[in-house]
Amino acid sequence: MKSFLRNLLLFVSISVLFAALLQYSIDQGLRKTDFHLFHDWNRIYRGPIGAEILFVGSSRTKYTFAIPLLEKTLRISAYNLGEAAQKSYVQMAKLRHYLHHQAAPKLVVFNIDSDSFEDIRTRAKTYMPYLSDSVIGRELVRTGEVPAFLRYLPLVKYFGKFDAAKVGLQEYFSWHQYENPKTKGYQALPGNYNKRQVEEIIHLYPLGIPTRIDAKVVAEWDRLLGDLAAAGIAVLFVYSPEYQTIQRHYEDKSAVLHTARQLALRHNSVLWDYSDHPISHNTQYFHDDIHLNEAGAEEFCLVLAERLQEELGETLGFY
Repeated sequence: MKSFLRNLLLFVSISVLFAALLQYSIDQGLRKTDFHLFHDWNRIYRGPIGAEILFVGSSRTKYTFAIPLLEKTLRISAYNLGEAAQKSYVQMAKLRHYLHHQAAPKLVVFNIDSDSFEDIRTRAKTYMPYLSDSVIGRELVRTGEVPAFLRYLPLVKYFGKFDAAKVGLQEYFSWHQYENPKTKGYQALPGNYNKRQVEEIIHLYPLGIPTRIDAKVVAEWDRLLGDLAAAGIAVLFVYSPEYQTIQRHYEDKSAVLHTARQLALRHNSVLWDYSDHPISHNTQYFHDDIHLNEAGAEEFCLVLAERLQEELGETLGFY
């Protein structure tokens, strides 16, 4: 019996050591890669970004806020922290991660989505190699985005995430280097409008796409906005253009806009609602119903830049 227990303990110890070493290799590889899902997190670690405006949100942010055009028009520095399928808890943790490692911006622009106030998890686990980071790990565990054991049990966080583990190992052992398709977080989409996505969504939700407002998420927004105010960072909410077909199929988009306005009001900010802007009625500006194409992003950013100059330019120094 003693021999069995000793062998079992030895086996477990070797397995844990192997898992820890393998996770270390994957983590370190992902922390240096330019693969698009991890590039922004790594860019925050690597050195000064110096953004005066940060844009935070999901894929609608990533593909909407054309940083080169905004920088040229406003003559300021900016960065886009948007990422596909990135839900509110991860958006908040990523912003806190940025503020911990980088100089504070003058303005944070939150691009609101129909699910910005829903208590839902992020599918794309782009934060996996950074769970040991005190800021990210603490925030994601506290909000319930990840269970606490994922921070401490080696390799478990990569179960079912073979593609990410593959990228990490390739980068760690220099078997392959990935290139980043984004420019300061922004990525342009091609111009041909594709209605198939919205048709699939409407088929999936024939009675309307659910729009829920969860008190826990709203409380987290309040907490974050309070911290930003205490740090002297201005905040702006934006609802960027979506094509009208998808907007008409939301159960209650007005509740989302109302919640954003109330949050803004409580924290000395405003919501700029572009959901009914002329851009939202013209397919030539869209890649699909949710995402602007490159032409749409540039057209919208010209509109946004002009308003930023007119309404916030003097206060924030954007001339």
